Amino acid sequence: MKNLNHLEDLIKTYVDKTAANDERLQSNWGRRLTLQLMYAVKLSETADNQYDDLVTQAIEHTWQAFTEEGAVTRTECLAMEQLLAPLAEKAKALNLICIGHAHIDMNWMWSYDETVSVTLETLRTMLDLMDDYPDYTYAQSQASVYEIVARHDPEMLERIRERVREGRWEVTASTWVEADRNMPNAESMARHFLYTRRYLADLLQIDPATLDLDYEPDTFGHHQNVPEVLRDAGVRYYYHCRGADGPYLYRWQSPSGRSILAYREPLWYNWDIDGRCALVVPKLCRDLGMNTALRVYGVGDHGGGPTRRDIEKILEMDTWPIFPHYQFGTYHDFFRSAEAVADSLPVITGELNFIFDGCYTTQTRIKRGNRQSEQALLTSELTGALVGTALGWPYPTDVYAQAWKKVLFNQFHDILPGSGTVDTREYAMALYQEAFALTSTQQMKALRALAGHIDTTALTVAEDIRFSRAEGAGAGFPTGSGNLPRTARHSGLHRLFMVWNPLPFEREELCELTIWDWSGDIGRLQVSDGYGQILNHQVMASGKDQYWGHRYQTILVFARVPASGYRTLVIDETPLQDISVWAHDVRKIKPAELILENEYLQVTVSEQDGTILSLLDKETGRDYADACEPTGVFRLIRENASRGMTAWVVGAWRQIRSLHQDVKITDISRGDLRQSITWMTTFGNQSDLTATLSLDQGERQVRLDVKVRWQEIGNKQDGLPQLNLLLPTPVGCQTFRYDIPMGEIERP
Repeated sequence: MKNLNHLEDLIKTYVDKTAANDERLQSNWGRRLTLQLMYAVKLSETADNQYDDLVTQAIEHTWQAFTEEGAVTRTECLAMEQLLAPLAEKAKALNLICIGHAHIDMNWMWSYDETVSVTLETLRTMLDLMDDYPDYTYAQSQASVYEIVARHDPEMLERIRERVREGRWEVTASTWVEADRNMPNAESMARHFLYTRRYLADLLQIDPATLDLDYEPDTFGHHQNVPEVLRDAGVRYYYHCRGADGPYLYRWQSPSGRSILAYREPLWYNWDIDGRCALVVPKLCRDLGMNTALRVYGVGDHGGGPTRRDIEKILEMDTWPIFPHYQFGTYHDFFRSAEAVADSLPVITGELNFIFDGCYTTQTRIKRGNRQSEQALLTSELTGALVGTALGWPYPTDVYAQAWKKVLFNQFHDILPGSGTVDTREYAMALYQEAFALTSTQQMKALRALAGHIDTTALTVAEDIRFSRAEGAGAGFPTGSGNLPRTARHSGLHRLFMVWNPLPFEREELCELTIWDWSGDIGRLQVSDGYGQILNHQVMASGKDQYWGHRYQTILVFARVPASGYRTLVIDETPLQDISVWAHDVRKIKPAELILENEYLQVTVSEQDGTILSLLDKETGRDYADACEPTGVFRLIRENASRGMTAWVVGAWRQIRSLHQDVKITDISRGDLRQSITWMTTFGNQSDLTATLSLDQGERQVRLDVKVRWQEIGNKQDGLPQLNLLLPTPVGCQTFRYDIPMGEIERP
């Protein structure tokens, strides 16, 4: 098309300056004319350029008037519209559904009280605008937003209910928050939909089946089983912005073949109404085989929503003859139109990832809290359900719902990924503590009820326990992070333990027992099961540790426990017997080899620096350690932080330093059930790291437990500190297998 240079000059004068909110520098008529010319160009491009001559003539005519007058006037704008009148019907045949939205981040870079304020002030503004503009429509996601209103402003909630009944306020909340989609487990996803539907259906008095849109504009990535979970939850539509660069409207199909209708935002979900959004409409509609496009607008992240100016521009631009038909509407208006072409849409399979790689390691306390709270809820609910079924014990549904909602809130896409601030983390950790308190107390109540029904009469031994100090010892030990208390409920030398297996399969492995204020001879301690069979055990500490006025010892026991069941273990002191006494032979020095070995694996650790020299599979003879370089190497890395966004992205590595320069071996344990080697080192700004490699009887894996006191601080000049673990292997591979919600996936 000719004379596009002239149009570009007009754009610079009448559109680009307006985009910078400098509307005083140009007239509204000039902007109206230029945007319609731009739209006409797009229309012609999607109609095999059949209107090029007409559009070129309009551009030339406008440019001549502009150069003569020095500005575009009302008269010239109307003349141009008259010149392009043959395009008017085609222009208005395309519809742009405009949906007001306010993206409200949960505690992103502020405290929860600020989130509450942002929510209430934003929604109050939206309700006021609805009073002034009878056609204006608005959509709001996230059940937690509505919970804030219900808790802090019930009067506003009634106003929202009224607008929902009118159909002007669209509830797009299928989830408790707009959550991360890669780190929460599948059960968490299911609970988002379960609790959101139950809560909003009751709160807003709506049909839960209408909550069939999963609205995730800012979520950083989407695992491949999302369509599967959504279909099970009754969700039909998916709206997102990040994680893909393919088609804008498509069918997203899970590995099972089930699919949903998905829409990827062509522009952005935080956007003013400025007219340029109309320019994507012709090509979008042509490619989709539709006459309707979608425009989400409104100030977001920190709330705000659409402004009066946005609404006025929508009303004004709908009157422009060479422009699409602007209309207020809902997401469901658009998706109902999309249903007509669903069978012809492209089918996308696989995951929609990744956008921010740094988010999978940032703020690890939040990530640990999420996984541990998910595990605590799983075991507590399963325990309550099984014990309740067996004993008629009441199942605390409401209590678990409270705990789940705290965990779900923390799965927001700026909380769990760690892209928040100190205030964000402090509130998240407080919610985890409350969730752990709820789950732990309920599970202990169920386990006590179960233990109370176990007949241990045949295992009981009469003892004089008048001088026992054990009852009540260890109150609160080792609670936190979902751990159950191990408070002593017994006395004397003869003690009974119930070992509970919450998983749905039989397990034979090591379990830990904590013995409080036991006055017996630790060398004569014996462990047996309820049938009298002696079990292998290992004392984990030679002395007795102190805990708030009491002493305890920890032992490992190799036990078999049935699926979702229990086993009774008995601790006692064996009778006295003669033993041989021998002295250590000091006539020959035998160097200590740092080797961990069981029936399957042999691990050799460097005495010099604590790295793994060999990791031998004894069955296959394959060594998984690289002979050319040590493995299990901790490194302090300095990332380039000059680009910013260090919570989201991993910067280029500027410095790499091994932390094995001054390693001290602090403990070597060679028990029958567990062998371990512990080393420690200090580095940087008085940080320290303690690593323990351990190998258990019957295990085919080596365990690495690490405790770090991290005192490294970064800045843009020196870079961002990163703790890194290097595990090179001698045999390369093309892919790695990762766990994702509801399954696994292989990635390069």
